Amino acid sequence: MFAYLAYYNHDHLHQTFGYHTPHDTRINYSPDFGLVA
Repeated sequence: MFAYLAYYNHDHLHQTFGYHTPHDTRINYSPDFGLVA
């Protein structure tokens, strides 16, 4: 089970994430809050 989770999070590319791994997506995520007036 842990081997599958490690594969899924670190090696498996996802179309939803622009063909990045969930780990890469989580590390590179930065919300765009924009300016609030």
